[in-house]
Amino acid sequence: MTLFLTVLIAVGHLAGPHSDPPGSDAKTHIRRCIETMMAVSTLTYDYRYYGTGVMAQQVPPQEGVVLIRPTKKGQPGQYTTAWLKSGDRELMVKDQRVFRYDHAAKVVFHNPLHRVGMPNDDRRKFLAYEGLAYLASSPSPRIVTADNPGDTTIEIELANGALARATVNDRGFLRKLAMTFPDWGGWSKASMVLEINNIRIDEHCAREGRPFPVDFEVKPYSGNFPQVGKPAPTWDLAAPNGDRVSLEDLRGHWVVMDFWAEWCPPCLKGIPAIEKLHQRYRKKGVKFFGVTWKEQGNAAAILRKRGGTYPILVGDPIAEAYRLEESGLPVIYLISPEGQLVDFIRDPRGAEDILPDLLSELLEKDR
Repeated sequence: MTLFLTVLIAVGHLAGPHSDPPGSDAKTHIRRCIETMMAVSTLTYDYRYYGTGVMAQQVPPQEGVVLIRPTKKGQPGQYTTAWLKSGDRELMVKDQRVFRYDHAAKVVFHNPLHRVGMPNDDRRKFLAYEGLAYLASSPSPRIVTADNPGDTTIEIELANGALARATVNDRGFLRKLAMTFPDWGGWSKASMVLEINNIRIDEHCAREGRPFPVDFEVKPYSGNFPQVGKPAPTWDLAAPNGDRVSLEDLRGHWVVMDFWAEWCPPCLKGIPAIEKLHQRYRKKGVKFFGVTWKEQGNAAAILRKRGGTYPILVGDPIAEAYRLEESGLPVIYLISPEGQLVDFIRDPRGAEDILPDLLSELLEKDR
């Protein structure tokens, strides 16, 4: 979940001279913050989220309330429940499922988190807790001058010259998160800010016990992506060597389509995990394909260099049918022997963390 901290950006120069060098003092504050926030049964806070500079129009001020239930035995930043309410909008993440409430239509939409996930704009509101993972992994944090007396601001140097800043109050709770990058042209004077106020602990979330209100219609949600449980969009695709493979020809086999490209780092990282599953299940009739999109390089050489031996197909002709412009990469689709779309995974670590268990469960049911 730490990936989503990278989208909370304050691009530009954040003033404040260093008052302490990197060292144990900053790590002591981080350790105290993590221990404080993970010790509560629930953490509730009001938030204000807004952009400045050229981002002011794109990100107008938003206010609401968030409740987090930490995972007691998990890693910093993980939780079992996260609930958000902002005006008429309400959303809850519980046990790896997402619930969206449409109060006007009296409908609750739900889906597995790995399938459609949450809009990044919503996910950023949970960063007051998810941000702990970034703090915990920082090798060289340093303390810089805070805006308010009693607060401590910790600066963390990230890749590509980026700097993240987390402000901790005197109770040990995060109260502000920001990130600054090197000058990126017009973005250099833009910022996105999450302010955290009115922190409460151990409050009850009534929605946890009743995710489906009795007077609401319940509907599964697949967004604008191909619908789970419906026939998968059909295809007839070329391999780099000119051979062709069609979905119709694969009837009777489970099909795993891993959409990838060399320009997508998480895609490359997932290749060994896909290969491991390919070796495990190929004798059971499961067909794995690395389906490229907008790939300009030698896909076969790229795959082989990273240990992949499963077939490659050129997926650009079906990009619209599988909504790749919306999903981005990586995305993995699972298709049943009858040609039904059974599930899909939109997660940077989907090949490593989600696909093995999901595939095992599906094949077990199919026995």
